[in-house]
Amino acid sequence: MKSNRENDPGSSGRSTIRVEYELAEEPAIVWRALTEPALLAKWLMPNDIRPVPGHRFTFRGVPSASWDGVVYCEILEVEPGKRLDTAGAIPHQGMNPRLTASTR
Repeated sequence: MKSNRENDPGSSGRSTIRVEYELAEEPAIVWRALTEPALLAKWLMPNDIRPVPGHRFTFRGVPSASWDGVVYCEILEVEPGKRLDTAGAIPHQGMNPRLTASTR
């Protein structure tokens, strides 16, 4: 795993954390784990993801005093089996996570 933190000039001084993983599994297995709701829920949160550009979906966690438990997301780009780019928002915390997964 490689990780670094850098300033993102386009985000008003917010930081970007980039993490790269080398996975032993075949890309098709990783793709399913990222794009099939039941498999994704096993390691992250319940969701209604569909790997279709423009699809809006949510992750649903356990609410707390400072969070309603929902991460609002949208699929930005899909290259089936190769690349998945999503953007999210956690409004109560002012966070806008972005996940890009790709095979090499």
